[in-house]
Amino acid sequence: MRLRPVWLLGPVLALCVACKKEPPPPASETPSAAVPEAPPPVASVAALPAQIPVAPTEEDFEDEATQSITSKNLDQELDKLEKEIEKP
Repeated sequence: MRLRPVWLLGPVLALCVACKKEPPPPASETPSAAVPEAPPPVASVAALPAQIPVAPTEEDFEDEATQSITSKNLDQELDKLEKEIEKP
């Protein structure tokens, strides 16, 4: 029973020696590399335009198409669209 404190003392001493922290050397003695300059600031969000233009989608023309295209003029409207597509 008398050996138990000796066994506990060994690991405790080893931890104390391993955890010993050395103070960092003073800043004036440490050779320092040149500190790089900060990059130029990027434009802030406030400087960007309020709205970014977006390409029109199907939904943008859906209401207009349902009002202007009927079963009577379907072929005529289709021909118009095909001619528009063929134009360079």
